[in-house]
Amino acid sequence: MTATAMLDLKQRLARLTETERRAAAAYLLRFKHASSAGRREMSRWMKEMDAGKKTRLSDFPKSRHGCTDRIRARLVRESCGLSFDTYDAKSA
Repeated sequence: MTATAMLDLKQRLARLTETERRAAAAYLLRFKHASSAGRREMSRWMKEMDAGKKTRLSDFPKSRHGCTDRIRARLVRESCGLSFDTYDAKSA
């Protein structure tokens, strides 16, 4: 891809709405997961997790700014399939 084409693509992406950007990101992520390099990377992550190299939400320190609460709320949203626009983190 030429530098001009890449610039054009970046400018077009910048003009998309939040929902459209999320859809485009999900589309590109599917390409990554479908590639052999993406599958190898995912396999490596899974092997590390099976070997005990994991990070749990409880491992994060609770801060006075509520960062852990925001992470927990995001995980709940994603696991329930809720969009970021329809879920209020304060209600979690």
